Amino acid sequence: MRNGGSAMMDAMSNRTEVEAGGIDLAVDMPLFDGIFTVGVNGDQSNHDANTTMTDTSAMNNGFMGGMQMAASGDTMEMNFFNGVERDRYSFFTEWSGAISDNVSLDLGARYTHTWSDAGRVTGGMNMTDANGDMTSGMTDRVNFNAADRGRNFNEVDLAAVLRYNFSSTLDVEVGLGRKNRAPTYQELYLWTKNRAVGGFADGNTYLGNLELELETAYQFYLGFDWHTDNAYIAP
Repeated sequence: MRNGGSAMMDAMSNRTEVEAGGIDLAVDMPLFDGIFTVGVNGDQSNHDANTTMTDTSAMNNGFMGGMQMAASGDTMEMNFFNGVERDRYSFFTEWSGAISDNVSLDLGARYTHTWSDAGRVTGGMNMTDANGDMTSGMTDRVNFNAADRGRNFNEVDLAAVLRYNFSSTLDVEVGLGRKNRAPTYQELYLWTKNRAVGGFADGNTYLGNLELELETAYQFYLGFDWHTDNAYIAP
């Protein structure tokens, strides 16, 4: 990330690794006046991020982030993420077809099991917290390593869309949906205050929360599709 080539900047490097793989399989078959689909999805990923900071500048005078170093040139290492694993496996069914001359229907359901875990972390800078406590980084590490970091989530998604051909130029759609979302590994396993999610670019620093639960969204959809040979509008 930086080579420490100035008196005001220590050298820092960050190595991140991601190993991931997945599978998608689906089978279509005719059913009634439509197509019935059954499928499975799965993905598995491992994440590691390790930072090394070397005291190369005169700025800290042997102190790095509040942690006293023995001499200039000493190195401090910290795991942002260590042995993080996130596995998702889902089974889904869909049916799409006509239920009358002017009416068609789409139905879908999906069950997903998400499992995640994280290894023990090392490092951690002593940083002043809101109460002036210089041991917050150490405390974060101890608390994180002592916690149960394995999480399991069971998600159920449902969707239904009804389409009615009102005329040769106008179609009407009505839909309902329910969607679950499990927390990402950043939301769970950011174990100390750090800018590891600086890519959000919103100026904030985030902490993970091992107690996060599923999020659930509900959707209602109403659409009109008016179309001719020369123009269309679909509010």
